[in-house]
Amino acid sequence: MISISTRSRLFLSFLICLFLSVSEARSVSNDSHEENRITDDTAEYLRSYGAKMKSYMNFSVEPCDDFYEYACGNWKKPRRSNHKENNMHSIDYSLAVITEQLMTRTPYLGYDYLANTVDIANSRSRVYKQNENRMRGYLQAFNLTEEKISAVVAGVFDFWREALSIEDKFWGEELMCIMLSNMHNVPIFSQWRSYFEIAWNGQNFDEEKYYYCPYYYAELDKVCAKHQEAVANYLAMLLLYRMESSVKDEKYHKEHCLMQVQTTMVHLISKLYMAEHFSEETHSEVSGMVKELRKTLRQELENADWLDTETRREALLKEANITAHIGSYKDEQLTDTMIRQIRNLSVVEDSYAQTMINLRELETSLQRFNGLHYKERASDSKPLDFLVGMQVNGFYYNLDNSIYVMAGILQAPAYHRSWPASLKFGTLGYLVGHELTHGFDTVGSTYDGTGEMRSWWSFKSEDEFQERMQCYVDHFSNYLIPEINHKINGDVTKDENIADAGGLREALAAYRSHMKQLQKNGENNETLTPQNEQMPGLDLSPEQLFFLGFAQLYCANYERDNYWKELQNDHIIEKYRVLGAVTNNEDFAEVYNCPLGSAMHPKSKKCRLW
Repeated sequence: MISISTRSRLFLSFLICLFLSVSEARSVSNDSHEENRITDDTAEYLRSYGAKMKSYMNFSVEPCDDFYEYACGNWKKPRRSNHKENNMHSIDYSLAVITEQLMTRTPYLGYDYLANTVDIANSRSRVYKQNENRMRGYLQAFNLTEEKISAVVAGVFDFWREALSIEDKFWGEELMCIMLSNMHNVPIFSQWRSYFEIAWNGQNFDEEKYYYCPYYYAELDKVCAKHQEAVANYLAMLLLYRMESSVKDEKYHKEHCLMQVQTTMVHLISKLYMAEHFSEETHSEVSGMVKELRKTLRQELENADWLDTETRREALLKEANITAHIGSYKDEQLTDTMIRQIRNLSVVEDSYAQTMINLRELETSLQRFNGLHYKERASDSKPLDFLVGMQVNGFYYNLDNSIYVMAGILQAPAYHRSWPASLKFGTLGYLVGHELTHGFDTVGSTYDGTGEMRSWWSFKSEDEFQERMQCYVDHFSNYLIPEINHKINGDVTKDENIADAGGLREALAAYRSHMKQLQKNGENNETLTPQNEQMPGLDLSPEQLFFLGFAQLYCANYERDNYWKELQNDHIIEKYRVLGAVTNNEDFAEVYNCPLGSAMHPKSKKCRLW
């Protein structure tokens, strides 16, 4: 085992490497990321990636019968955790490898949370067994007897079981909660206000965002009083879970320290990543794609004959005011301020435990930075995670009518500079179109072009919007998940399904517009010369490749418990995202020559909003 002192020195060495590295970040070549640049090896890379795409496919299934099975039927990945695995997760692991290169470190090691399902108190569930085994493993490291370990584990589960039963009853009945702003004359208010003042370091907080629920807290107090030792053990276990490497095998120590540094010092590592792996060429190309997609979205709005003149005018004004941020939101001064906060971390040479506690305090203060410094920050300041380019994400932000395409997502299977344009638009183009469409879904449609929440729809257009939206609700509610014999909730998932359908339609239109522009410019301009639009090894037309790229974003593995968990999510299970999007897409049926009445080209009316 590594001694505590050695472990602290190891941790300190990583911090030193970080500070040395950031001073060199500006001198790193933007073209150093070999996996996402165009070189003499590009042809070999395309052959290799084409073979990978082909290996995912199940050629025994016709694309018009089940496009998801056709595209992903042979996609199998070794499971790294008990959660679902999908193709987009490969970007997370790629980023871990890149971070290793930046930091001379080992790959990402994931951990499960202590409680991640409602089945946690059911002794027959798989999740119960996982948590029981995990707790036993930690307690065994302290040389406790099996009898004592069993008593501690049983006590924690008894506490959980009773605490969860309160929540079930609370949500099952009409029980009143009181907004803190309405509690000034209630005696217990002073206690709750003191709690929030401590949590916010004396800064103001919005009393209308927090509630006191008398029944829930009174019953929870009773349970905690009944299980005092179990509650103490539970909190101790949470602390242990935060310090995984101190009670795990020596081989995990380094990975754990690295993960702590990465998650806490995310602004510093992101700055290093952006300097080395986000090139001007990539920024320029992605910006061009976003412009093409916005142009097609605008055409969709202009051609939506179900909108009346005034509502269409408002919609077009909103589109015109969209701001695009490629890579990340840029605020160098704030980013450097966040990096300087690392100076507040105290590394205790002979105490790994105290160093970890100090690290957690730093992490908490960074997460609350905007709230703690709201007087110095501008009134329109963005959430701090908008500064982090090294995240696998793209999103639309209603409050300022903007779209963000983060640098971390610009890797396979979402993007590669050397890909044919058809594949780029089928993957990244679709993802960008998806986020743009969120500006005009059931939530986005309540915000105007300035980010203000107001009603800008006429009654007639609103009624038509609701009718078209209901088509998606009904369509997706008909999907039965055979593994659990349960149907999808089309109402909960409607906005994501609308965004999928709209994003896919916009991406194909943008691709076609892009190719027409290339052909119009001809061979005279080398930068606009059309590429070979086919992927080596795949006997597919460019537009067939477009749809295949889209579908393979969502190749996934599931276990039974994952299906139930995903039903609570506003994003539906990947298979049905793909099937729902292509069956409501007229172009897909044409591109793959699907006969009317086939599974992917049903006779029923196709849903369309945008």
